[in-house]
Amino acid sequence: MGADAAETFTFAINEGLINAIMHGGGGGDLTLLKINGRVQATVEDLKPTAPFELPRHLPPATTMGGRGLWLVAQSCDAVRLEKGERGLRLILELELAPA
Repeated sequence: MGADAAETFTFAINEGLINAIMHGGGGGDLTLLKINGRVQATVEDLKPTAPFELPRHLPPATTMGGRGLWLVAQSCDAVRLEKGERGLRLILELELAPA
């Protein structure tokens, strides 16, 4: 993974962690895995929340919130939300460049 991709993916992970702290019960867990040429980061918060659809378009400036998850979606090859064991699970994936 190049430096720019690593920085962008780190930003997306950080945004997921900030959301877990601010909106998901004050904390959570981060898991990083390398799976079939992809790096996967999973952030699971502490607040049981039903998965929802990520913003597909940049929210208007007059709308409070939503920009962080929109940026996360722009920063990764795949992003999804699912029900976790304790809370909401945000799964981020980035394709690794061939060696």
